[in-house]
Amino acid sequence: FLVKSITCSTNYGPCPQLVLEKLQQFNQIPIYRLDQTKIASELPYPLLEFRPNFPSSVFVKIDLPKPIVILKSNSTSLLVSSTGRILGSASGQNLPEVLAPQGFEAKVGQFITDFTLFQAIGLAEALSLVGFTSPQVTISGNDLLIQKISSAQIITTPDKDPKTVATTLQQLLSKTTINQQPPVKIDLRFSQPIVTY
Repeated sequence: FLVKSITCSTNYGPCPQLVLEKLQQFNQIPIYRLDQTKIASELPYPLLEFRPNFPSSVFVKIDLPKPIVILKSNSTSLLVSSTGRILGSASGQNLPEVLAPQGFEAKVGQFITDFTLFQAIGLAEALSLVGFTSPQVTISGNDLLIQKISSAQIITTPDKDPKTVATTLQQLLSKTTINQQPPVKIDLRFSQPIVTY
């Protein structure tokens, strides 16, 4: 009764590759000797369910934090949680996007520690929560560029509160729609927004 297959899922879909790799160490172990506590200690996420399926397979379900954005870095797309943890590869999710600066290296399981990048992630989430569909935030020098929500060039700084920026932008865009004059540029870097038509 050796383990020949381990099936893994999460509360949001398939398991990240990092988890699948860690579970492979339990292949070819007698199924009756598998210890749920040992498996849980080896995983980077909490274990929700462990079910041996005799004679030779095991089902594992982990508690993966909810992904809020897709981080695009060096031709890879990664899911990121609200705590800034990189959860795994993104494929087919309709989430806000953050384009990481050139040369940024990201690995599954690591936390985002860069303040500007963390703020960009928070801003992308805040824009999505106020109703903008699929916003994209790009880091450009010391600024954050907001794209895919208006034809206007939208600029802010990482020092601004993401929720405040999102609600201010929502209000500005609704007013410019009423006046039927689309703005060319919206600059949110200062205490008062600067809108150029």
